[in-house]
Amino acid sequence: MAAADGINHLMGVKMRVMEIVKANDDSASGKMPDLGSIAEMGNFNEELAMAGVLLEADGLYPSSCGKRVRFGGDERMAIDGPFPETKDLIAGLLDLECGLCRRSCRLAQEGAFWRRFGCGDPPNCKS
Repeated sequence: MAAADGINHLMGVKMRVMEIVKANDDSASGKMPDLGSIAEMGNFNEELAMAGVLLEADGLYPSSCGKRVRFGGDERMAIDGPFPETKDLIAGLLDLECGLCRRSCRLAQEGAFWRRFGCGDPPNCKS
């Protein structure tokens, strides 16, 4: 058992993991995935819900609908989208709650959006 798992188990703490789905050119422009991918994402989310670990799964609006807020001292500046650099954008998220750190990482690595849907990067979990 990893150290974090042992401490969490003894304290009754559940690990929360947020899996962030990176944007690509299609999602940043507002293009929806094809119906087959949407159905597969729904099935994947349902698997996580049935396992009792899914807290939230959501997609985000394209950057053309967004604003970026820049903070500098006492000044705040809102900048309207769209934003050209997709590497800085996210398209969606999954919020998972698991009993063990190791299980959280395994779920992120084995069933992740990056593998199933070809978006984002593989998680780097060490347990």
